[in-house]
Amino acid sequence: MGEHYPNCYCWDVLNEIVPDMHTEQPTEQERKDGIRHSKWMEYLGEEFYIDVLEIARANLPEGTKLFYNEYGEQHPEKRKAILEVIEKIKQYEQRTGKIILDGIGLQSHYDAKMTPEQIEKIYKEFATTGKEIQITEVDIAPGRKDDGITSEEYDPNNPIYEKLWKKVYECARKYGIEVLTCWGVNDDLSWFSSFDIGCTMIDKNGVPKEYARRFLDEVKREQQREQQIEKIRFFYDQKSDEFFQDMKIGRYSISEQQIGKATVNEPTTKKGEAQRQVTRDEQELEQGKDSYKSK
Repeated sequence: MGEHYPNCYCWDVLNEIVPDMHTEQPTEQERKDGIRHSKWMEYLGEEFYIDVLEIARANLPEGTKLFYNEYGEQHPEKRKAILEVIEKIKQYEQRTGKIILDGIGLQSHYDAKMTPEQIEKIYKEFATTGKEIQITEVDIAPGRKDDGITSEEYDPNNPIYEKLWKKVYECARKYGIEVLTCWGVNDDLSWFSSFDIGCTMIDKNGVPKEYARRFLDEVKREQQREQQIEKIRFFYDQKSDEFFQDMKIGRYSISEQQIGKATVNEPTTKKGEAQRQVTRDEQELEQGKDSYKSK
C-alpha cells in the first residue's frame, strides 16, 4: 500500500472494531471481549488489532501515522470499550518500546438530543490518552436513524444545532485537534439524505443554513483576530532578543512568551471589519528601550 500511496501521511488501520455495547446487537461473548468477532479475530486472536498495527507499521513508509477510527463514542458503554482497547495498545507499547498507534479518529455522528457538556466530556476523555485526535466524520442530526425522525420534525433553526457545532469546534481548538472533517458536503450528499432530514451545515440546495452562517462568521473573526495577534508578536519579536528577555518597563514585564500588555481590540466599523489596536503606545516602549541602553 505504501508503494501505491507514498504521499499518504496517515492510515485508518483499525476501523469500527468495537461492538455497539449500548444496544442489544453484540453477542454475549462480544460484550465480554469488548471486540467485534470477525475473520481478523478468528485468524489472529483476541488482540488481533495489535498484530494489524504491527503489520501496517512494518509495511508503510517511515513516518506514516497509524489511526484507529471509531463511531458511537457518545455512548458511555461503547466509549468505555473503545478506551479499553486503546489502553491495551498503550500497554503493549510500554512493554515493547514501540509506538504502533499514533492517533484516534472520532467519527462524531452526533444528534440534537445531546448537550454541549456531553460533547466536551467525549473529547476530554480521549485527549487523556495522549494520542493525536482527529474528528473524522462529524455531522449533527435531529436524532438517530432508528428514532423515526421525520422531515416534518426537523427544524434547522433549532438553536441546539448552532450550540453543538460551536462546541465541537471549541473542543477541537481546546484539545489540539487539527483535523475536523464533515460527513458529506451538504444534506443531499449526507448518509441521512434518504431520510430527507439535514445533518450538515448546508442544505440540499447548497445554501448554508442561518446558524451555519453565524457560526462560520464567528470562526472567521476568530481566525482574523489570531492573525492580528501574530502580527503584533512579529512586530515586537523584531526588537533585540536581549531586550525582550531581560528588560522590564515599569509594570510591564516583557518576554518572548508574554508580550507585555499588548492586546487586540476589535471595534466594529460600518463595514464590519475588525481593526487592531495595541493598547500600549510605542513611544513608551522606545523610552523604555533607551533607558535600558543607558544602563
